[in-house]
Amino acid sequence: MNLKKESLVFLVLLIVALFIAGCQETVGGITTSNKVASEPNLQGSPLEEGSNDAGTQSGSENVIPEVTPLAEINETNDTQEEPPTVGECTDSDGGKNYNMTGTADNNGKNQHGTDYCVSGYTSYNLIEFYCSASGEVANEGVLCSNGCVSGACILNATNQEPINDTQEEPPVTGNCLDSDSGRNYNARGNTDNDEKNQHGIDYCVSSYPSTYNLIEYFCNSEGNFQSEGYLCLNGCNSGACVGGNEPVKPIVSSPYDCVDTDGTTNYGKDYYKTGSATSKGGVGGSDFCVEGNAYFNLIEYFCPSNAEASRMGYKCPNGCNNGACI
Repeated sequence: MNLKKESLVFLVLLIVALFIAGCQETVGGITTSNKVASEPNLQGSPLEEGSNDAGTQSGSENVIPEVTPLAEINETNDTQEEPPTVGECTDSDGGKNYNMTGTADNNGKNQHGTDYCVSGYTSYNLIEFYCSASGEVANEGVLCSNGCVSGACILNATNQEPINDTQEEPPVTGNCLDSDSGRNYNARGNTDNDEKNQHGIDYCVSSYPSTYNLIEYFCNSEGNFQSEGYLCLNGCNSGACVGGNEPVKPIVSSPYDCVDTDGTTNYGKDYYKTGSATSKGGVGGSDFCVEGNAYFNLIEYFCPSNAEASRMGYKCPNGCNNGACI
């Protein structure tokens, strides 16, 4: 009876051993399992038999190649985006487009420029504004073969309809050009001296509301590029005085011969006395009161050191009357 039991146990063990042996095979000296993979192949096409991929090391156990987790894979957006701007600079005609009038602006730096035509030069007849690689508003001279009109090259001179371009040609002072005809505080202008690589566009400032709120570029009497601060009584907007009624100053040279009736103390700044300051070319004026301004109620004319007559705002604590503080 015991012999039959032992024989039965031995037979069962033999069957189990044969079953396990049948589930294994040897390939290339490496024992592998016929277990079906539960995860898909994330590496692309299956390796062909006999290939020597870095994922398998001969003579040792299989090494599974590392797979980048899905959470670490950056998604690719194939949707076309808007063309990038250079820094804060934008150009309405897309860059150096000589066949279209455009405006380049960098509001963060108060830089602006609109393409315009010039004459009297053999090397260029168009001033083209664009955004430089550093995000600055820059410009260059371009020679349009068929001529320039309204800030753009004429594509075909044949049967070209005449266009009335009312923009005046900028005055020429040596190698310096100013599109708003000098010290014109009522219009935003572009001043350029290509020979010295000097360029400026009139712009507004707000840091000194009682001294000046406009930076005006112009060509001085020697043909050099120059700038000055100017106080617009009604405020400044887009590189020009609001209201358009500021006087245009002439271009003068030193000595400026400035005289102030208030005296010479503190450059003639006597806020409690009505006076006037004048210099060469009639530049200057008389002190007067203003209303409705939060920063000043008196405009005081004075003579800066070695300069022409200028003006500034002053806040009289007890009010202003007849060009002087009360």
